[in-house]
Amino acid sequence: MSACITLKHVGFRWPGAQHATLDIPKLVISRGEQVLLRGASGCGKSTLLSLIAGIHQPLTGSVEVLDHDLGQLSQRQRDQLRANEIGYIFQQFNLLPYLSALDNVALACQFSPARQQRLRQQGLTIQQASTELLQRLGLNAAQQQAKAEQLSVGQQQRVAAARALLGAPALIIADEPTSALDQAHRDAFIDVLFAQCAAQQSTLLFVTHDATLAKHFGRVIEFTQLNSSSGALTHA
Repeated sequence: MSACITLKHVGFRWPGAQHATLDIPKLVISRGEQVLLRGASGCGKSTLLSLIAGIHQPLTGSVEVLDHDLGQLSQRQRDQLRANEIGYIFQQFNLLPYLSALDNVALACQFSPARQQRLRQQGLTIQQASTELLQRLGLNAAQQQAKAEQLSVGQQQRVAAARALLGAPALIIADEPTSALDQAHRDAFIDVLFAQCAAQQSTLLFVTHDATLAKHFGRVIEFTQLNSSSGALTHA
């Protein structure tokens, strides 16, 4: 099976920091895998995700995502790759509070011709696909029409997940996506996320500090074993 993510000798240090945040000799995640990356808050997990998503660039080493060496792409090309092929569930959701849940989900396709094309191939409009995802994630018709700021934290989290999944991106990155959910909603959320990723053949990289979630995943990576940096880490 071909690789979705390949990191080699990746180093990263935030400006002004005394120690490196990341020192990762190697990481390979295959296409279609569902992987849990576990580590304590503030250990550098979110920094790693920003490198994989092409938001930041490593100081040393290489990051390859979906057969693209991100270091060889321009910022515009990285942005386009992220829009088309990476669904990112941010820890802070990044929803527009004045838009409805449905409109927030649909935003995923606004700058992504590839996502729009994949929906057309399925015979779906953006609205139909957005509605279907929100229904699967447990939001009823009234909640779908409500402004994001009127929803509970848990509901906002599920809207963020639907936005990431819309249009079948090849890679789903989930940064602490269940932190605001109780156990019942958390397990249901993971079941839907797994089912949707499997249906659209997306790779899932799920990042959390919660060790109890490991039972859901076939592969678990401990961040402390992945990251060789021994410095004091002060960034997420």
